[in-house]
Amino acid sequence: ENRVLEGIETLRDTEDAVLLSTADRISSAIQPELTSHEAVNAVSIAGRQRRRCETVSRIVFIVSSSRPGDVYEDIKDHAYITGVQESNESSTTYTFAKDGVLVEVETVPPSQFGSTLFRRTGSIDHVQSVQDLCDLDEHEEEAAVYDAASLPFIPPEIREGRGEVEQATRKELPRLISTDDIRGDLHVHTSWSDGQGSVRDMVRAAERQDYDYLALTDHSVSSGFAGGLTAKELARKYDVIETVNDESSVQVLKGAEVDILGDGSLDYDDHVLQQLDVVVASVHSQFNMDEEAMTRRICEAVKHPEVDILGHMTGRLLLERKGYDVDVESVLRVAAAHDTAVEMNSAPRRLDISADTARHAKEIGVSVVINTDSHTPSSLQSVRYGVEQARRAALRPHDVVNTMSIEDVSEDMSF
Repeated sequence: ENRVLEGIETLRDTEDAVLLSTADRISSAIQPELTSHEAVNAVSIAGRQRRRCETVSRIVFIVSSSRPGDVYEDIKDHAYITGVQESNESSTTYTFAKDGVLVEVETVPPSQFGSTLFRRTGSIDHVQSVQDLCDLDEHEEEAAVYDAASLPFIPPEIREGRGEVEQATRKELPRLISTDDIRGDLHVHTSWSDGQGSVRDMVRAAERQDYDYLALTDHSVSSGFAGGLTAKELARKYDVIETVNDESSVQVLKGAEVDILGDGSLDYDDHVLQQLDVVVASVHSQFNMDEEAMTRRICEAVKHPEVDILGHMTGRLLLERKGYDVDVESVLRVAAAHDTAVEMNSAPRRLDISADTARHAKEIGVSVVINTDSHTPSSLQSVRYGVEQARRAALRPHDVVNTMSIEDVSEDMSF
């Protein structure tokens, strides 16, 4: 009953929000129509979506045009727009029918496009910090705002008022990680457990991503709900991996997502774990343990010498459940002490760990790995969402394990 009540409270707290990936899908349905409009000079997404926050409550378009009336008149006839929520001289907010999401279109003269985009992207703290250095006059290009403040351009993902303006003033902004830096995925499922692609299907998807390596990490035996593999089934999968390795430019690694059992032990015996190239340890059961017990459970697993990566550390599902109670600080400290990487899960409904946790992980010396936890070949493309959260955490390429070469990953994970 308490869990049901907590779930209702979560829904109430997030009823106006959607996942970032949902916002992207909606905006991609509308933006081409705005971009191609004869009265429009330029269009950009703004707000939380442009800063790549995990959830979005309103999609904001900034439009450069001298004829706002024509733009508003035409956009209201879009196939998925059901009505006008609010309107004034400079902006109109519509309802997107498919998801009930608010879509705001703010149209400004071309001379104000850059300064408006800067202001509406936010965050409030970031805008104020820059405004303290210059007047937000009319600027056609956003970069001109930073020029006026004698600053280099600051990427939207780190505009959160957390010292980025001071860093920019000292010319110390980091070179943030990008998807081009990712050289492999170390957490992927196949049809051997609950995935929807064969070994070959997933490897071909990795080839399309120009990856150097891919770890196939199907579930361990206790995850019966997900078709977890026995040790014998795991051995049979090795034979398939060997065959595919002979045919592919991608180095296919033998891996498993191994359940962390209630007492902190792992779901495979040590002799099975020692045969694996990559061991991702994750919690998939008994979510209602108290914080002390859950923290002890996860820390025990993190200490295990065969564990390379702690998977989706808090178990949260965005807009669905908050995750289990765990002392994140304690887990990160143990991970740092035992050289265990922590996963930033790119699945749009997880994005676990958060950007704040990833930032702190870097500060205390914990390696982060960006994995997709893919269950379909196309899901490998969701790596962008993990990278974006890593950018929000101000991570650089060398802060992330799977920007390394296969040789360096092999050495780091001792296989």
